[in-house]
Amino acid sequence: ADNRTMFMFYAVAMVPFMILAIVLAAGLIIGRAVAGVAAHRSVPSRRAVGATLVGGFMFLVLINFWWLYPVLAAEVIPHSQWWARMLFPRWV
Repeated sequence: ADNRTMFMFYAVAMVPFMILAIVLAAGLIIGRAVAGVAAHRSVPSRRAVGATLVGGFMFLVLINFWWLYPVLAAEVIPHSQWWARMLFPRWV
């Protein structure tokens, strides 16, 4: 990885904001835990569905990271495996 150009440092500045946005959106999907005013209280079944959706999304993110890790870590993998991990082959 030392002898090729890397442009990942451009994305480093947006990572904290992206994580914050994902966490805030997950909180809105799950709903409130405390019972406040009756109009703002979340139904327990809605919270269960929201938690299931957010958990499913996080599971897909984890699987995607596992799949792309050899490319992100610059590991040596067969060329066919590298092509299998390319999202848009026409861009390569």
